[in-house]
Amino acid sequence: MNYIRVGEKFKFKCTRCTLCCGTGPNVSITVFDVIRMSKYLDVNPIQFLKIFTNVIIADLIPVIALKGDIAGRCEFLGFDSNGKTFCKIYKYRPLKCRLYPVKLISPKSNHVYLDTDCPGLYAEDAEFIDFPVDIYKRNAYEVEWQYKKLYEKIFNEGKEPLNALLELIEELYEEAKNKNPSWLEI
Repeated sequence: MNYIRVGEKFKFKCTRCTLCCGTGPNVSITVFDVIRMSKYLDVNPIQFLKIFTNVIIADLIPVIALKGDIAGRCEFLGFDSNGKTFCKIYKYRPLKCRLYPVKLISPKSNHVYLDTDCPGLYAEDAEFIDFPVDIYKRNAYEVEWQYKKLYEKIFNEGKEPLNALLELIEELYEEAKNKNPSWLEI
């Protein structure tokens, strides 16, 4: 693994190889991602959860992960007429996807690591790019906020994990419908 400081420039050029989105349904997403993607797809967020995700209950904490297609690729991975890959929900893709090949160590860490399996880090035409500080901070905030809220609902209020998750999504959905919060747009 290659560690860098938050804010440090690094060389990268996406090669559209599908390593990140074509090698298995392994992308965990936040409740915020669920609301943004469901809004874009014009689907109720609970329906979105049922159609496009798996919810895993790990030690009483629900984790939302995108489902894969029959070949194990992300449901939103598309191929154009030339066989080039693209994201069907690019503008509303999860924050974790926007950060790749950057991976968080901890929301409070001053360092992150780069996925050294990503060929975009070694592409001949790779150029130094600015670290996506705003997206990094936003993702860290959303992940931390989500798990704090789930902890409160499950451990303090005694709610069943899946019900706590559904309730949290409904609360955010209502906020998105009624207030058009800044987190809705990226």
